Amino acid sequence: MRSKDTLDGALVACCALVFGGGLLMTLGWPATAALFPRLICGLGLAVSLLAGVGLLWRVGAKGDSSPEESNGHRQLAVVGWVVGFFLAVWMLGFQVGLPLAVALYYVAVARIAPWAALVLAAAAASFIWLAQGMLHLPMYAGLLLGG
Repeated sequence: MRSKDTLDGALVACCALVFGGGLLMTLGWPATAALFPRLICGLGLAVSLLAGVGLLWRVGAKGDSSPEESNGHRQLAVVGWVVGFFLAVWMLGFQVGLPLAVALYYVAVARIAPWAALVLAAAAASFIWLAQGMLHLPMYAGLLLGG
């Protein structure tokens, strides 16, 4: 098994454990409180399991990966972006952390024009604002900005 497959497998296994654990946690909750978390965790678990099946399918195929993808740098970058997103949300809250992570990702990784990244970050901020205002969802305000 190549290092790329090992990193992919570890990431898929971690996602499946997190979503499966979240799904199990909601079993003791009232049905109305557990509806949205069960939906998200169920979908996340299903996608994780599908990714695991895809990984096993790919491992079974011989010699279909390019040399630049087999060293694991891309997977480590993905893990870094995920950790960075959660740190931004934890420190700055959803209202600032999500649009900031979106803008940085589009400029640094997707290499799109900065003005387009700002438009997409504004769309993410609008989504957060609408979710908070119209659905009355409480949003985490962050350690630095929320007290």
